[in-house]
Amino acid sequence: MRRFWKPLSYFITLLLGGVLTLACLAALMIYSRVAPADEAFQQACPRFTPEEVREEYIRSWLRSAGENERKAAIGLDSLSFNTAPTFGNKMWFGKLQVSGSKGSDEAYVILDCRTGMFDYSGTELSSGR
Repeated sequence: MRRFWKPLSYFITLLLGGVLTLACLAALMIYSRVAPADEAFQQACPRFTPEEVREEYIRSWLRSAGENERKAAIGLDSLSFNTAPTFGNKMWFGKLQVSGSKGSDEAYVILDCRTGMFDYSGTELSSGR
């Protein structure tokens, strides 16, 4: 009977260690998504000019377009950006319209001053003009 319990106790110990490791990794991943931005950014963000926010929107959109074939399909050779961001509730928000040689992209963009994260919602791509 002892021969059965010894391997079982090792197995249970390994199983519990694996579960604990996965729980710690999940907690770290969740915290990194909701962690606040550094204090300097949180202080500066509300004082950005609309032009600075527009430039941040454009940089963020271009980074995501480099990783997203659907966005790149609008024709990155000739782009124009149209947005007028406004500030409220510790966030910058506005509609970003991107027109390329082969189509256009529209999205509501939010720059959260607390987290420093961009959120794009309602993205609709259209081909052709």
